[in-house]
Order: sequence, then C-alpha cells, then structure tokens
Amino acid sequence: MLQGIRSRRQQFQARFMQDIWHTSRMISDGNPTALRGIVAGCVLALAVGWGGRPAVAGPAAAPLEVFVVAHADDWQLFMGDVAARALRSGRPTIFVYTTAGDGGRSAAYWLAREQGALTSVRVALGAAPPSDEPVACADTRVEGRSVRRCRLGTTASYFLRLPDGNARGQGFAATGERSLSGLSAGATVTLAPLEGEGAYAGWGDLVRVVAAIVRQEASGAGAAGESVRLHAPDPDPAFNPWDHADHRATGQLAAEIARGGGYALTRYAGYSTADWPENLSEAQVSDKARLFMAYGGATALDDPEWSAYAKAPRLYSAWLWRTYVRPADFPGHSR
Repeated sequence: MLQGIRSRRQQFQARFMQDIWHTSRMISDGNPTALRGIVAGCVLALAVGWGGRPAVAGPAAAPLEVFVVAHADDWQLFMGDVAARALRSGRPTIFVYTTAGDGGRSAAYWLAREQGALTSVRVALGAAPPSDEPVACADTRVEGRSVRRCRLGTTASYFLRLPDGNARGQGFAATGERSLSGLSAGATVTLAPLEGEGAYAGWGDLVRVVAAIVRQEASGAGAAGESVRLHAPDPDPAFNPWDHADHRATGQLAAEIARGGGYALTRYAGYSTADWPENLSEAQVSDKARLFMAYGGATALDDPEWSAYAKAPRLYSAWLWRTYVRPADFPGHSR
C-alpha cells in the first residue's frame, strides 16, 4: 500500500511539473488562449485521474465562510480541500488577503498573484474551463478606507495589499522593511498598502477594518455569531512552528476578530506540515491540486519565473498532501 501511495505521489508531481512546463511554453509562444486550455485540461485531468469529480454537496444556507490569509496562494496550499468543499456547497464565501505577497517586487508580480487567487476561486466554483463571466472588481469603502473587492458568484475577495513582511517579519528594503508582524508588535507605527489610500494607524486600526469587512458580509448573508466561520493560519508556534511571519500575524488578526464577533474559528498549520504525516484522501489532494494549479497557471501568464512550484516541487507537493487544523477555543469550532 505504501508503495502505491508513493507511486501515485510521484505521478502527481511529474504531471504537475509537466503542466508547469507546458504553461511556460505557451507563455513564451504568446498564446494565452492555448494556455487557458492547458490550465483547464490540467484541472480536469487531475480530477478525473483520481476518481472523478468529488461529490457535490446539496445547497446549504448555513454559515458564511471567511478565509483570512496572508498571501494569494495560502488557502489553496494549506486549506484548499476545506475551501473547495465550502464553495461547492453554495455557501457564501469570503476571502481576505492581508498582504500583497509582493516579496519586495513590482506591482506586476503581486497583481498577477491576485489574478491567480481569483482564478482558483473560479475553478473551485466549478467553472472549468474558466468561463467568460467577468470578475466584478472595484474599490469599496470600509471604515473610511478604500479596499479592493472582487465579486464572483457567491464569493467576495478583499485585497488589503499591505507589504509582504518576509519570512521572519523583517520586511523588504523596497517597502521600507515594514511588516504585519511589526505592526502587531508595535515596532511599526503605521502600515500603508502598496496601492490605495490611507495607512493603518496601528494594529487596532487594522483589526477594526477587517472586522468591519466580516461584519458587512455577514449582514449581507444573514449570518451572525457562530454561523460565521473564520479559517486562518494558527499563530501559536507550539502547534504551528516554522511558519511565515505574515501567516502568524494574520492568524492573530483573525483570532481577535473571531473573539470580538463571537464567530467560529478554525486554525491551520502551515509550512511545517511538509514534514508531518500525509493525512488527506486522493479526492482531497485532487481538490487542492486543482486550485493550486489554477493559481500557478494564471500567475505565470506574465512570467514563467513566477512559478513557485517549479522552484520547489517537492515542498509544494508535500503541502498539497496535508491539511492540519486545530480546533479553536471559540464556539462552533468544528471543521
């Protein structure tokens, strides 16, 4: 059995690398239409190759699902199977991205990552190949601030576009070495988005704005209290060691919002899970792979070098085979 699992994992990794290679060739040939077809084909191949499309849950009027993450590919890698199930169920689902995930690079890079995240959402909603339905994006006012909001189907995605804090929270020279973790610790007094108006005047200011986003979306969905479930990185190093500083700060942010609103909260481990035992079914891995493939293909449209998977395939494959959660000490914490 173990040999069979290893063989399937090797086949998955080889197929994924081939997909990335084809994506890069289509980009270099200047053929975005063919690229879209390849990405869609990869998505379908991954699903069909592992037992077909997972069963679709019936319509659910229940909770509002809110994924609060630091970077555009975090939910696909560390909670993608959970997000896929929520989106298939028809529940209203919100994504809040605290940072631009810029890595100190130009706007072209982080804007491509945003498009990658939205492509993942589109695929998770069942639009494979991606339909021509436009994503409705506009700046919206939240607590007097302008925040980018994109609407697609039953989902809304909010991009706060704060600077990437780097792995240990030291920030990048290009953005003044500022970070979310610096803001939470008080080392950074203000933190401005890479695009848009108004710096956040302290950690409490950021908490207030994101809490208002959740509150507004909950009101629109007719949800409140425990019927709103937040999904976020676990900020506790005892359970979630060696994680990115932005992940920890974002997890802290979500925990404070959950506590203040009486919301349910599920916390996820991140980077360190690569060395933990595999704990997902093939159908769950297929879900995560489909979403991450969609993200990776869209992100690499402008530059194949932006494919993170191609640079560390073993690491990214390991994350796709694992999702670890820890129940929160708030109501309704079940996964």
